[in-house]
Amino acid sequence: MNLSVRSSRIIQLAICCVALIVLFSVLIKPAAPQNATRIVWSESHLFVTLFPGEAVSRSVQFTSAADLDQLTIGVVPAIAAFMHVDPLSLETVVGNQPQPIQLLFQAPTTAVVGTYEGTIHVRRGTATLPDTLKVTVSVASQSFSNSSLGLDMRFPLGWTAREAGGATVFSNVTQSSEISEETLATESFFEIRRLGNAAGTIGPLPANPNNLPIEQWFDSYFANGGSSPLLSREVVTVGGRPAVRIEVSGIGQSVHYYIGQGTAVIEVTYGLFTPRFVGEYEAMLGSMSFQ
Repeated sequence: MNLSVRSSRIIQLAICCVALIVLFSVLIKPAAPQNATRIVWSESHLFVTLFPGEAVSRSVQFTSAADLDQLTIGVVPAIAAFMHVDPLSLETVVGNQPQPIQLLFQAPTTAVVGTYEGTIHVRRGTATLPDTLKVTVSVASQSFSNSSLGLDMRFPLGWTAREAGGATVFSNVTQSSEISEETLATESFFEIRRLGNAAGTIGPLPANPNNLPIEQWFDSYFANGGSSPLLSREVVTVGGRPAVRIEVSGIGQSVHYYIGQGTAVIEVTYGLFTPRFVGEYEAMLGSMSFQ
């Protein structure tokens, strides 16, 4: 074989190789970065406590690392009977921008008491995007009624109600331990008491003898301030009664509700130390009705 023929074949082979490389570069798209379709939820684990016949709403968000389209929001069957998701589908999601999702939890009056665990997930086609949102739904109910407080309420199974210093304490332990990071994370504490006629007291004399509007009463009763710095304050309704809700700092952060009941004022206190207990506290508060 002469030199010219060999050179010609080499050139033809090189052209074929280049053509194959171009063809494969068109047909085979590079894989997306591993985290391009990863999403991050605003909460890693959502705890919700429901009493039969009750409904509560929660708001969560997820953020994607890249622009996404044609998404659906799904719930596993284990918890699907207790919740509704809005929206169920999303045409587009912009990368690095939080996408709000509304969740409505509801327990039928016939709901079986127990704990139900599952996840909420985002799908793109048939693929489930990492990560999923863990959800624990507890359906529980014990009844509490106190004629001196004029109050009916429900609280979770496994908890007890005990009298302590003129107040009623609801907890998952029969005796509170010394305050520490461990006890704040593992022991629940929800307290109800009728206030006395002076700040910081409990007694038979009414706290609001002139039956002032609850916000006006609050300003007068705590004219000299409280024992802990005030972080927030708002007027709300509890069991159909007007109330003042405040958050204060101290050992952790706690919530106090002052609920007007004629000349009496009921104080409800709980901590914000552990998210899984906060849902139970809110469910208890939402179940309150006054006699």
